[in-house]
Amino acid sequence: MPLPSTIDWVRTGSRKPDALAAPSPLLSSAGLYTGIRLASTEAPAPGELPEGRCHAPLVFVCLSRHLSEACRAGRWTERRFEPGDITVTPPGMPVAYRWSEPNRGILVELDPDLLPGRLDVRPAFAGKDPLLVQMVLALRDELQAGNPAGPMYSEMLGAALKAHFVRKHTVNDTVPSDSRSDLERSRLRAVLEYIDAHLHDPISLTDLGRIAEMGVFQLAHAFKRRMGIPPHQYLLRKRVERAIQFMRDANASIVDIAFRCGFSSQSHLVTVFRRVTGTTPAAYRAQMRRRAEPPATAPRLEQP
Repeated sequence: MPLPSTIDWVRTGSRKPDALAAPSPLLSSAGLYTGIRLASTEAPAPGELPEGRCHAPLVFVCLSRHLSEACRAGRWTERRFEPGDITVTPPGMPVAYRWSEPNRGILVELDPDLLPGRLDVRPAFAGKDPLLVQMVLALRDELQAGNPAGPMYSEMLGAALKAHFVRKHTVNDTVPSDSRSDLERSRLRAVLEYIDAHLHDPISLTDLGRIAEMGVFQLAHAFKRRMGIPPHQYLLRKRVERAIQFMRDANASIVDIAFRCGFSSQSHLVTVFRRVTGTTPAAYRAQMRRRAEPPATAPRLEQP
């Protein structure tokens, strides 16, 4: 089920949701990869969120100091927030919030259809979860930078974030285990063959998980155990190897090579190529030409 275009809040006594926040264009793509959407929020003045409920698990990561209150079951609780504190709002639970100072933060909405099983989410108000905050900030930074490591990396971050959330903030403290805890040789071969055949196409962890018959989080760990590197790094290295093959054609432009190898742009290829090889595609191609040139011969001296 696709996520709606806004993070919604349904006021008590109403059936029509209000837009609580709209993810920015740079962040809304997270839903395409991970079932997670991020929205940067800023309240420039004191305010309140009338009692209502959210339709999906909602996490607020605080980025500034401020005083805030929450009301559950008619009882108000006041807390002093520090940067890195979190609030977890379970879906369907009536709650109201109000704040007496300006504040900034990040709202994180998790797609309930992509979480394992039926989960009871534990509420939190000015709670502590440094690992969750670190993953949210890493996902935000990756998306704002335009996915320089590729969308599969964002997908891995999202899968790890969801697994941690289930472990830490639900009544059931364990993530349901996958019946396939390891990647069988035949499944690994199928995954590698798929990657090799689709380097020019967008490849997601979900695609590879279907081939391996594993969840994306289990696949990411099993793949690293087998190959020594995560799937997104393997994919980028294979694309660089393919780019090097195409660069042997002196008439092929770097832009054309980038798109033929699945990079989003020439700059994306240059960034990844430098990270993998330590040099740029243009410099590498120049080295290839120099190696292919016949050795220079010493000039013959005329006899006196």
